[in-house]
Amino acid sequence: MYRTRAAKASDAPQIAEFNRKMALETEELELDGPTLEGGVASVFEQPETTSALYFVAEEEEERAEAYPSSIVACAMVKESK
Repeated sequence: MYRTRAAKASDAPQIAEFNRKMALETEELELDGPTLEGGVASVFEQPETTSALYFVAEEEEERAEAYPSSIVACAMVKESK
């Protein structure tokens, strides 16, 4: 089973990695790591400026030590201005 929750700043590295992989798979685009990581971090550091929220889905059961995270998916919701 999975549960969803609002993402925390500590989830930023995993979210950045998901975004990197998605860009590579869907657009064959290699994103700059520091720029990508800074963009994800800004959602947590400057929520009033970014007007965005991340949510994550994670496995409810504990994962083996070989897996760094129980997060299996993420989504960003951004306010339209």
